[in-house]
Amino acid sequence: MNTIKNEQYELKLDVEEGQLFLSGRLRLATLEDYQPIVDNLKRLSISSHNNLYLDITHLKFLNSLGIVVLSHFVIDCRKRQHGQIVVAYDANIPWQLKSINNLQRLLPSLILREVNNG
Repeated sequence: MNTIKNEQYELKLDVEEGQLFLSGRLRLATLEDYQPIVDNLKRLSISSHNNLYLDITHLKFLNSLGIVVLSHFVIDCRKRQHGQIVVAYDANIPWQLKSINNLQRLLPSLILREVNNG
């Protein structure tokens, strides 16, 4: 499992299981700052798994650049024609409730799974 952890966020990537977990707050200023996340999302999208799982249920904040990064990940998965992509989110987190449906517009077969963390 590949893990990135700092004071702002934590990323856990399990390529063998086709899963990526993001938590914390992503307020990074530039695409260069997002590069470690982009690299791990790319590793997930090019994995041999037909089914992918992205869990953002513990991601309390994501700025607009971060939303662009997630959107590019979904578009990349669409190009690679993965079977099933599930994004787990928490509707109690305002940015997720507001923004998550846009990912499904990019890939209509994307499955949104609501998880209530409190």
